[in-house]
Amino acid sequence: MLCVWWKSKGLVYFEVLDSGQTVTANLYQGQLDRVDQALRRQGVDTASTKFLHDNARPHVAKITQQKIEEMGWEVLPHPPYSPDLAPSDYHLLRSMHHINASMRLGREKVQEPRRGPNLGVQLLRVAAGRVLQEGHPFSA
Repeated sequence: MLCVWWKSKGLVYFEVLDSGQTVTANLYQGQLDRVDQALRRQGVDTASTKFLHDNARPHVAKITQQKIEEMGWEVLPHPPYSPDLAPSDYHLLRSMHHINASMRLGREKVQEPRRGPNLGVQLLRVAAGRVLQEGHPFSA
């Protein structure tokens, strides 16, 4: 599973979880700490952070809400069962499409195996890494 955090100008932070690992409230709290650190490294005043996430259980757990309040972030409302794609879904999936096309043309360096259960994780890592390096997901 790939966990991704964005700001209006691009990718802030991402983590690739181990196979079978799920996001719990405790894990999410640690991720929020790392996102806060990444924002600070990028020169963002985190005291004025406006934060949007969906209503998944780890996101709305009491300990998560306490953590966000402790950090001083403002949580923007997200409608339950929203049919819209999250911005990260759109940008990352589009970037993965470009990378997959590049792999077929032999332009991307991805470690073997190129097929099988690890291919998806490899694509996610390359896509997220490209977005981090280039600052946008649309280069082909």
